[in-house]
Amino acid sequence: LGKNSQDPYKKAVYSIICGCDAQNDHGDVCVKTEDYLWIKLHQVRPDTMVTAGSGPGDCVGYSHLQYTLRATYGETHFCAQQKPWLYFRILLLVTEFESAIEFLWRQPSLRTHAVHFAFALSETGLLRTADLLHGAIYEEDGESRILLNVAQMTLSYLQCFANTDVSEALEYAVLLMNYSTAWFKDCLCWVALETREFELLLGRMNPDGTRKPGCLDKFPNLDTNDLLQSIAQKAEEEGLLEDAVHLYDLGKHHTKVVLILNRLI
Repeated sequence: LGKNSQDPYKKAVYSIICGCDAQNDHGDVCVKTEDYLWIKLHQVRPDTMVTAGSGPGDCVGYSHLQYTLRATYGETHFCAQQKPWLYFRILLLVTEFESAIEFLWRQPSLRTHAVHFAFALSETGLLRTADLLHGAIYEEDGESRILLNVAQMTLSYLQCFANTDVSEALEYAVLLMNYSTAWFKDCLCWVALETREFELLLGRMNPDGTRKPGCLDKFPNLDTNDLLQSIAQKAEEEGLLEDAVHLYDLGKHHTKVVLILNRLI
């Protein structure tokens, strides 16, 4: 009935109600991208309902709609470089979260937003993340599912400003605690040894033997002495022995201080 109607609005209504005629873009009705997307999201059916018995173009599954917008049409069709927020919003509305964030990440001026969206969606359990600290920021697993490496994204992002705003870099590093203590320690070690802002980050030793707190101490759930030891070990592994002595002393690991000093003599 809907297909035979000459009224484009009736056709659109029938296709929405019945979830059919999915190949029709309803160009007479959909004059904007938002219109097209609104109709497609109302036409879409769960993948389990899209059976082999359906006629060609009768209905569309959710995963097919996602693939169509991301790969078949993609960035060129939606003029993503000229309208990045429009393309991002399209991917977001069809829950292509990983692709949406990866797209923002590739725009240098939008990387801050990419990192913030990644943390927000990941903390709510809506983001598929890679389990590796290092590697590609964006990859596919064996089942062709897209994974986002939030840890690697954070490390890459911190390289842009860690040397000029170490306290802000620490705030981002601490967020990695939500994923893995090992990721956080690795990121913290990089920030400390890259910036060499030991006093600002970790504090300094007072003449009376007490340690003046640093930025790290404002996070009460962190074991500062354990982290000091991790940073000192990393410095020692990288051959930064004088820094290692200073850091071990700051963490009151005096035996290690003596051992390293003996090696330096």
